[in-house]
Order: sequence, then C-alpha cells, then structure tokens
Amino acid sequence: MIRIVIVGRLRRLLAELKAARQGGRSLVVLLHYGEPYNIHRGREAAVDYAAALGADRDGWEPMTDRPAREVAWRMLDFTAKEGSDDYLAA
Repeated sequence: MIRIVIVGRLRRLLAELKAARQGGRSLVVLLHYGEPYNIHRGREAAVDYAAALGADRDGWEPMTDRPAREVAWRMLDFTAKEGSDDYLAA
C-alpha cells in the first residue's frame, strides 16, 4: 500500500517538473524528512501547505549541515533549465 502511494506521489512530482521545464520557471520542492513531498510555485505556497499539515509557519530556518532525514520540513528552490532535462538548485 505504501509503495502505491509513493509511486503516485512520484508521478505527480514528475508531471509538475515537466510543466516547469516547459515553462522555464522557478519552483520550490518541499521535503519531508529529506524525501520530496511536493512542488510549489513559490516559498509562500510551500509554507502555507506545510502549515496546513501542522508545520510551524514561523519555524523555517536556513539549511544547515544537519541531515535532512532529521528535519521535518525543508524547502529547496530550483529552476528548470530551458531546453534540457536538468534542474538548477538555488
């Protein structure tokens, strides 16, 4: 059952990435304990979404050397590189 949920989530993430690549826009990946959870069009949308799931709206800090698997929520900014399957992390 868990595998089905993860596969479905990955398919949605890939569809969002494809749309971003075609549009050449910047996005934010929301990570939950180091795993990609979903993608948002901006940091505010990512914060709103995580807050709806119980994250502290004001608890966001710059990324540190702390392992991602130890942090409930993190954001990673990235831009789809036009004309390529590559993505550039901010």
